[in-house]
Amino acid sequence: MNKKTILPIAAIALVVLALVGYLVTRPAAPPLAKKAIQITQAPENEIIPTVGPEVQVSLKSITPKQEIKLIVDGVPDKTTSIEYELTYSTKKQESEGVFSTARPKEPATTFGKLFERQITLGTCSRNVCTYHEITSDMKVTLKFEGDYGSKLFQKEFKTEDL
Repeated sequence: MNKKTILPIAAIALVVLALVGYLVTRPAAPPLAKKAIQITQAPENEIIPTVGPEVQVSLKSITPKQEIKLIVDGVPDKTTSIEYELTYSTKKQESEGVFSTARPKEPATTFGKLFERQITLGTCSRNVCTYHEITSDMKVTLKFEGDYGSKLFQKEFKTEDL
């Protein structure tokens, strides 16, 4: 081989050797940073404070053991939603109830001091209702949400009074 061909081959070999040496000896690149996704989840045993004595809850019979009215007087200021749950046992030994969430009619507003809701104690389809035969007291749970966070109300009502 002559000097004209050895020189370019030696130069290429030197560049390849330098590149391999750099790749082997360079510090490892930090792993690509992954965006952290934060999921806010309420603790399983979250303790929600109860409402004060100014909140008065009553159930009024509209049609005995079929339709009632839930009445809440003294709704906390700045309340933006009220979850309500009424649970009871039936003659068929089943646990039944009603669960819903109420929000003010106007968006971005709050409830006044009085909240009322008519509730059917059964199921209705196509204007035909089947009412539950209630055999236990009725447990009422209300969860108020607002600027203040969450507040809870719980009470059992005698069904013979309905």
